[in-house]
Amino acid sequence: MRVSRFERHVQQTAIGNAADAETAEECRKLGVGLIGDLPIFVAHDSADVWAHRELFHLDPQGNPTVVAGVPPDFFSKTGQRWGNPLYDWDAAERTGFGWWLQRFSQTFARFDAVRLDHFIGFTRYWEVPAGEPTALNGRWRPAPGAKLFEALGPAQLIAEDLGAVTPEVTALRDRFGFPGMRLLQFAFGTDPQAATFLPYNYERNSVAYTGTHDNDTTAAWFHECGSAQRTPEECEKERRNALAYLGVEDGGREIHWHMIRAIWASVANLAIACFLGAVGLVGSVLITGSLLVALAGLTVALVGVTSARAIFWNVPTRFLTGIGAAGGLAFINTIGVFGGFVGPSMMGWLKDW
Repeated sequence: MRVSRFERHVQQTAIGNAADAETAEECRKLGVGLIGDLPIFVAHDSADVWAHRELFHLDPQGNPTVVAGVPPDFFSKTGQRWGNPLYDWDAAERTGFGWWLQRFSQTFARFDAVRLDHFIGFTRYWEVPAGEPTALNGRWRPAPGAKLFEALGPAQLIAEDLGAVTPEVTALRDRFGFPGMRLLQFAFGTDPQAATFLPYNYERNSVAYTGTHDNDTTAAWFHECGSAQRTPEECEKERRNALAYLGVEDGGREIHWHMIRAIWASVANLAIACFLGAVGLVGSVLITGSLLVALAGLTVALVGVTSARAIFWNVPTRFLTGIGAAGGLAFINTIGVFGGFVGPSMMGWLKDW
């Protein structure tokens, strides 16, 4: 019997889904939770767009009329033109947000909690005409906000509340009790939110990071000054501010561990360190598929333990002092799409224990 490529794909997908569910269940038995990552947008050539064209702004030929992006920011003076087709939120609301609810359901079948990418895009989003080469000539458009999350109901979501955060974004996050993100690398420079990223300003219902998949490793951020995003002068100022705040007197030889210690000693319910940052790598790192799998496996191995001290098996003893205020401790791999945590409770693990 001949099996078509499509049938083979369906079979492989079904097997993969079953394996994901089995992995999640085994982790739960060990007291380990898995954190997934849900991008706000999908690709134009994805099955989602072609199967649900009515939910996107497309022309009769199926091409986007407007695309996603963000206005000029820290990363780009001309903004970021992501190019994803934009949702027709009115059409989505008329269906009761059915496609979104299915998307959340599929994600939570594999993970215990999910980081919701570009959370600000659920209150408003940057709309760029499809023919524009950059994101400069875009405009803000309203998004459904609370209507979507009311349809979803209670969910373990982490709000990536970074970027152009407005009072509306904060109000939406707090209304549903989603923990926001606190990014230590952004605490020492010119970011408008810099003060809120300092550990003594963290709220308990938050997730603290040294950096994310959008950042360089901590060691590279600290030691390699000067880039498209930061001038040598800006970098040097950040270095001085970081050393002063962290109380480091050796010039930052092991700055990555000082940064990790700072977030893990904070009041945040969950603190996450990028694995490549934890090992102190400096410079560009090429992540191959096999290495990514290895890192994912190591993530589970690192967090699948029963005591905080076991997690820090390779951490210099002097960095252990004062650790333990954070409710959950975790490593994630370099691209942030897979993670794990260990803590005393699986249900409501992002709330006060």
